[in-house]
Amino acid sequence: MPAKDTYARFYIHPSLISGSVKNNDAEYKDVIFAEIFIKGSTNTSFGRPKRDQDEEDYPREWAGYVNKDWVEKNSGTHLSALPTIGPSAQMNLNAKGINSVEDLAELDDQWVIGESGMLELRKKAQAYLEALHPEQAEAKKLEQEQLANHQAETIEDMKLEMAQMKKALANATIVEKPKKGKK
Repeated sequence: MPAKDTYARFYIHPSLISGSVKNNDAEYKDVIFAEIFIKGSTNTSFGRPKRDQDEEDYPREWAGYVNKDWVEKNSGTHLSALPTIGPSAQMNLNAKGINSVEDLAELDDQWVIGESGMLELRKKAQAYLEALHPEQAEAKKLEQEQLANHQAETIEDMKLEMAQMKKALANATIVEKPKKGKK
């Protein structure tokens, strides 16, 4: 399963047929390649021959390639729904693989922090979606609270365990081993 912050583009790329160069008669065959992008970054991508797993990992992109239809990437709320995003900002976001308000709201911190203005845009996207779907926002808030409570309990358990270990270490008798060599 791919990382949730990636998307793919499939294309045909000529590939040299192994052994065809021996007689100075190079032959090529068409091979389907997958270029994998990280949402939020225009500089991060890599291409490689398509794997069978790619069809399952990137079904929307694969369907677009197969149908030669190039299925609409936007499967969520259109970016223009955010009042602060004009046509040029939308094109810049699309170039980074961000095609919907949901994509923008789900961007990982590591991609948002380094980009000028991106943190604020993500916050606006999250607020927009919370206003649009308050029941989902409430469920997400509850999930975050449960996670925070679990983490707090884990920290308290670790503190208790550490205190017990310190006490056991303080009560332990340390026996020095005799030194080898001179007596």
